[in-house]
Amino acid sequence: MAAFRTDTLVVSGVYQTNQGEYDEDLVFIPLRSARTLFDYSTEATSLDVAVDSGFSIPQVVDGISSRLGDGYIVADRLKQQESSFRMIEIEKWITFLMLLFVLVMASFNILSTMSMLIIEKEDNMRILTSLGASRGMLRRIFLEEGMLIAVMGGIIGVAIGVVLCLLQQHFGLISLGGDPSQMSIDHYPCRLSLTDVLVTSAVVLVIGFFSGMVSSRSLPRLDR
Repeated sequence: MAAFRTDTLVVSGVYQTNQGEYDEDLVFIPLRSARTLFDYSTEATSLDVAVDSGFSIPQVVDGISSRLGDGYIVADRLKQQESSFRMIEIEKWITFLMLLFVLVMASFNILSTMSMLIIEKEDNMRILTSLGASRGMLRRIFLEEGMLIAVMGGIIGVAIGVVLCLLQQHFGLISLGGDPSQMSIDHYPCRLSLTDVLVTSAVVLVIGFFSGMVSSRSLPRLDR
């Protein structure tokens, strides 16, 4: 034991994050004790830098990297917790794919509604055909009808989703379990992203277009 540096410390608190890499191997001790155990005077393995509000973190990272050179690694929070954030990103896209599947299944309601509408309007389509309307014109009518249904539903759904995200982001309606005094945040984190809104809107438009196109292709044969 004489070959090892030892120290006696009093445990003042135990924290659990449910992540093995922290719960099993991480201990916070006073800086003086750490320097004694590692035989450090002024050396350090890492330094934490807090960025004031109003500054861009990527620009700060680039500035520090250019000043320190290639001998140092400058990592923001995303790079420091790369595995955790990658899992969150994967979970996000899996949830998106699941909701996309639900949306595709719901699009069959548009197909059934349009099919019933085509059957009900068959006499009207015969009249329009007698007046000179082409088959392409009739298909375009039902295509636009299907797009209108999808767009209106998409606008309402995206608006409700944006409102709920903003409420959660600013007021924390959904809280996390556990003791709030032992947690840095006590509500489910949420941040509204314009890219996510645009992607969701684009998916709704694409599904609405294909729904209208499929329903418009099912027009019956009309004789003048």
